[in-house]
Amino acid sequence: MTPDDELDALFGTLKAREAPPSEGLVARIVGDAADNTANTTPHVPLQHQAPKRLRLWEAIGGWSGGAVLAASTLLGLGLGLMDAAALDGVYAFASESEAVLDTVDVLDSYLDG
Repeated sequence: MTPDDELDALFGTLKAREAPPSEGLVARIVGDAADNTANTTPHVPLQHQAPKRLRLWEAIGGWSGGAVLAASTLLGLGLGLMDAAALDGVYAFASESEAVLDTVDVLDSYLDG
């Protein structure tokens, strides 16, 4: 019989026995619970809630979130109102950048080295 088998047998016998808590222990636990609940004040829910505009401002993220939202709104509005011909330079730059990125093959150089 290995030490593990002996421990398994010992734990098996301990699991089989039921040891209810003593009356004194239960009385002390109940007494402590009664003392702790008697000394606490009941929770009173807050009557005042922040105004909706303040809650919305907090949901956006405060000043930093508001600044990002305003900047992205102005950028979108500006791009939407801009003449399509004015954006040809942006499209040409983007297409050239993609062509340059297509010629770079990082994985092959990594596998060769």
